[in-house]
Amino acid sequence: MKKRLSVWLAGVAVPVLLAVWVMSGKAVSVGRFISGDNGTCFVVLDNRPVQVHHIGAAGCTVGDKVLVMHQNVFAESWPEQTKGYCILRLSEGTQADIPEDVWTVLRAAGYTE
Repeated sequence: MKKRLSVWLAGVAVPVLLAVWVMSGKAVSVGRFISGDNGTCFVVLDNRPVQVHHIGAAGCTVGDKVLVMHQNVFAESWPEQTKGYCILRLSEGTQADIPEDVWTVLRAAGYTE
């Protein structure tokens, strides 16, 4: 019985919940995690850093591949910003997994040295 329930949850409930999430103006993205020198949380999406507010990233280290649930709206700032709801670590990564252009933007904005 428990196995059937977990198969049902994984196969039906999770995709339905994600669809409802996206239709309500939210988004789900996969990117690379960066923590700024002051603890600011960034996720690299499409080779650009996006500052993610209101999110705890315990257990994540620089370069980790993460799944982020966030608002589908980005503030027109530099770097871009959005409100986060959840972050899940998918796999380990290193600083080398972050494109150099992203580091350049973050250094110019004063988030890293």
